[in-house]
Amino acid sequence: MNRTTFLLLVGVLLSLAGCGERAPERTGSSVVPVVEVRRVHMEKVEPVITSFGTVTYTQKADVTTQVDGTLERFFKEEGERVREGEPVARLSNIQLEIRKIQAQSALKSAEAQARLAEARYRDALLQAETRFLSLEKLLVQRESLLHDIATLEKEYQDRKILFEAGGIPEDTLRDAENALLKARNELKILEKNIETASIGLRDEDILSAGFPLPTSFDERKKLLIRLNTRVEEAQVEVAKAQVEVARAEIQSVEALSDETILRSPIDGVLGTRYVEPGEYLKENTRVCTIFSSEDAWVVFSIPEKEALLLKEGLEANIHVEALDQTLTGRIDAISPFVDPKTGNVTVKARLPRFLREARPGMFARVSVKTGTTVDRILLPKEALLHEEGDKGEVFVVRNNHIFRRTLTLGVSRENKKEVLEGLNEGELVVINPSPLLREGQEVEVVEIE
Repeated sequence: MNRTTFLLLVGVLLSLAGCGERAPERTGSSVVPVVEVRRVHMEKVEPVITSFGTVTYTQKADVTTQVDGTLERFFKEEGERVREGEPVARLSNIQLEIRKIQAQSALKSAEAQARLAEARYRDALLQAETRFLSLEKLLVQRESLLHDIATLEKEYQDRKILFEAGGIPEDTLRDAENALLKARNELKILEKNIETASIGLRDEDILSAGFPLPTSFDERKKLLIRLNTRVEEAQVEVAKAQVEVARAEIQSVEALSDETILRSPIDGVLGTRYVEPGEYLKENTRVCTIFSSEDAWVVFSIPEKEALLLKEGLEANIHVEALDQTLTGRIDAISPFVDPKTGNVTVKARLPRFLREARPGMFARVSVKTGTTVDRILLPKEALLHEEGDKGEVFVVRNNHIFRRTLTLGVSRENKKEVLEGLNEGELVVINPSPLLREGQEVEVVEIE
């Protein structure tokens, strides 16, 4: 059985070899196909740069916490519009609420202490006035007593003369002497009282306080009253300072409490929310992002060669697929850097007030006329074997043989396509190529205009 199988295999191989030898005879007898060709030329065109991009915002701002707290609620949902300064969320912070109550109590206490200090100061002023009056009264009493003593001394001297002359008894002389001694003792006591009452009201007190002696009585009195009420006046200042400290604490707490209301820093649309109600948030936690709701950018990429043809301010036609609208924008920014991986440059076209209708992330087709003419090879569309993206293939004729060529294509212009790379001026391309044509095949050429 093995021998039989071997003989069969040898027979099959010999048959196949015989078929291979006869194939060239059929090829040699085949007819050379006739193809129509057209010679490509450079033409003056205004370049139109096309690309695909996405709608994005021109401005965004993150809303972050300035104080710790638990997120109570959002006032706005994602996608809703907000105005600058409008609340978007609220935090709760029990410690701040307690601190605010304590600060309010401290302010009331400080204000009460200030009122008490002012009352004491007024009393001190009155007491200083009273001391002046009391001292003046003592000085008047001294003048009166000195006058009385002078009278008593004269009376004593007169009686002494009479007594020596035998005109009056000794008791009468002694009465005059005792009256004089009593008045002199009263004067000593009065002098001590005046000395005591003068403490703080003397010239030396003014000088020791570092002030020059006033030239008038009123100025002297005013200065002495001030010197004698310095403690109470200082207590008033301290109390007032405590009031200011308490008020500053309230303002600080209120400012922190205001930070529990999270507000939008710009006009726009509430975008991504990063946290949910009920979460405890630390200071500087990102809560959500606000996107500008006015102008929009359509961001797209183009090859670096095409980027050289663009400039800011050029008009751009932008078709937004989701809205099925074609709008007019302008080139707003061209990146100065080329992506080393792709060789592309990023471009931004501005659409005024577009985000009132669109949303970031929408897909768009962009075309920009550069406004300058350049030489381009325009290829008839019927010459293309197939087209995919910016790539296409054609048959090029050289020495009556066809060869497949891959091209880089530009924009369509009526029934033609711009050729950016792959063809040279004067080359022949096959028009309406038959699907039976093969690479390297010999053809008969008929050139048409």
